[in-house]
Amino acid sequence: MKTKHALVAAPFLLILGAISGREIFAKDQPISPPGPSSLSTRGERKVIRVQRPVKDDSIVSPTDLQGLLDLVDPQAPFETSTRLRAALGDLEPGALENLIHQLNEDYQSHPGFSTLRYSLLNHLVSKDPFHALDMILAHEDAAFRSSSIAIIMKGAARFDLDAAKETLGIIQDKYLKQLARHAISNATMGSPDSSSEDLLALLNEEPSPVYHQYNLGFNPWMEYPSFGGNFINYQVNAIGALGSLAKKDLAAAESYALGLKTQGERNNALIQIASSLAQEDPALALEWARNAEAGQGRDQSIATVLATLSTSDPVKASSLLNEINNLQQRNGAISTIAANWAKIDPNAAIAWLDALPGSGARSNAYSSVAYQISQTDPRAALDLAEKIPGTSRTNTLSQILGQWINKDFDAAHNWATSQTDPFTRQTAISQLINPWARKDPAAVAAFLEESISETPSSTLQSHIGTVARQWAIKDQAAALNWSSRLENEKLRRTAQGGIYQSWANSAPAEAASHLATLTQKEDRQPLLNALAGSWANRDPEAAQNWLGTLPAADRFEAAGSAISSLSSSQPQLAANLFDRLITDAGSNEDQLRKINQQAGRIAGSWSAHAPGEAAQWAAGILSDNEQAAAYGSIASNWAQHDLPAAAEWIDALPVGKPRDSATDYLVQNIQQIDPAAAFDWADTISDDSSRYNSVRNVLNQWKQSDPEGARQAAASANISEEDRERLLQQLK
Repeated sequence: MKTKHALVAAPFLLILGAISGREIFAKDQPISPPGPSSLSTRGERKVIRVQRPVKDDSIVSPTDLQGLLDLVDPQAPFETSTRLRAALGDLEPGALENLIHQLNEDYQSHPGFSTLRYSLLNHLVSKDPFHALDMILAHEDAAFRSSSIAIIMKGAARFDLDAAKETLGIIQDKYLKQLARHAISNATMGSPDSSSEDLLALLNEEPSPVYHQYNLGFNPWMEYPSFGGNFINYQVNAIGALGSLAKKDLAAAESYALGLKTQGERNNALIQIASSLAQEDPALALEWARNAEAGQGRDQSIATVLATLSTSDPVKASSLLNEINNLQQRNGAISTIAANWAKIDPNAAIAWLDALPGSGARSNAYSSVAYQISQTDPRAALDLAEKIPGTSRTNTLSQILGQWINKDFDAAHNWATSQTDPFTRQTAISQLINPWARKDPAAVAAFLEESISETPSSTLQSHIGTVARQWAIKDQAAALNWSSRLENEKLRRTAQGGIYQSWANSAPAEAASHLATLTQKEDRQPLLNALAGSWANRDPEAAQNWLGTLPAADRFEAAGSAISSLSSSQPQLAANLFDRLITDAGSNEDQLRKINQQAGRIAGSWSAHAPGEAAQWAAGILSDNEQAAAYGSIASNWAQHDLPAAAEWIDALPVGKPRDSATDYLVQNIQQIDPAAAFDWADTISDDSSRYNSVRNVLNQWKQSDPEGARQAAASANISEEDRERLLQQLK
């Protein structure tokens, strides 16, 4: 294996607007400390008292999990929070921890499961965040650990910053430690007591390795030292610290920003300063932005200031647009100004947009204004949406109608069904179908049948399944009777599929009994698949027992749906079912093929949280093609979670198609940020055609930043002379 280069990550664009630290936890009063911490290095901890909730009539024992779950109403989060806080009362940290552990997979099918689990966690954090940290570090659910660590560390830092920093030493998992460090840094920046020196220290502290490159919800600047052949990104921990510093010491913030290494980093820093200043003094921010370095950073800074200014004085903000030289930035500013103007005077905002030259800047701006108008006058907003071209029009119509339907169903229904323009009518009906079917499925079914007979449409036909599913929830017998009378076979099958899905969700055992009465394969298959998927998700053990009672042909047909459903929520159970069915299939190639098709799905879901475990399981997949698919999913997820570990795993794989697949996915993940390293990996792919394609893709990316380096790499690539000449021609 060739020496691997360190990854070099391109800086991300910072989101316009301040990334400011807000008070997340309410001001609190200490109460008596809890018992000794289970981590002796931390000593005695203080406790945060939560604000007392209002009294509620729901009387539930704080240790009755089913009762607590029944208090959860997904449509009323505030009321749910109030009821849960009242029910949990003054439970001690140990009791709360026990409840979280008891709320295991037996309750996962309950719609209130996730809400209750995080309510229990927040309750525990409010009493003793360090106790919560002990618990979560030992919790077996990797997804719960990663989604909880920031909640816990924000609470810990808000309560005792020094103690929170001390606990970083006990977090062994690299990814969790990184999330914990960012939570602490953000808490530091949000504190009004942080001095300029504190903020500068955050900005200048030693960067820490980032093992999860994407989807962390922030936009860091990065440092990239070469590091011994390992794939590691480095990241400044102080997200938003520069904005906080600008409010305290503008000169120090500007000095720091201009001292950054690259132009991209400097631009992003200038934007953050402008955004922070604009919140308190738009005039000062504008004057400062005007004097910034000419280029994208200056234009983005001015656009940021104008966005803030337009909330109070859109006329003045619109008069300053010509100070933005970059067309894309100017168009974005137009959209923001128009949306803010519409909150104050929608007619003036529309008149301003109508008078703008050209159409490019107006499309997104009309969408923003239409959405603002829809808050008070949906009909006027829909009229304005008609001016918008293409897919933006569809999205805007859907957004406005969805909001109108929730506020005034009858008015929205009358408008939607009266439209004569086919495009507008189809878009409107698509938004209307679900809520209409919940209210009156028979009426919407009749409407769809008539509409389809007049104007056949695949979109309208697809709504039949939705209506059937909603109707079956209210009256299954009536829905089945209606579906059986549909003359069009395709519509009948679609309707029956919707009914079977509802039936499988509500009464799987009853639906399974009905399945036994169906003799035709085309009648059995929709119910078979619906049952397998729904039942596996609700009760995996019962579903597996049921699968074992089916004839072999049905069992392996249904297994795909069961595994697919399980893999998204419980991939390890899906893997266990996969292994069991592979054994049952024996040498039956058709059955093996149907089961093996699910390998990639399982590996993809499992590796999102535990790539090492997924890789260990995938090593036992016998089909090269399916193992290659699984390895590709694992490599892609693992590379985003922990690049050094992903590289080490791939390097140890035996030569062959599965390793080639994993390598190619690794290459795709790193070719933009480190094309030299990506080239080294691509050059190790064993299949000639796959190796050439991977090398070519890397070199085409590399030539954007270093044409000469790409040409030199092409000359040394492990490809045929003919392919080399072709590549060199492309790189000229």
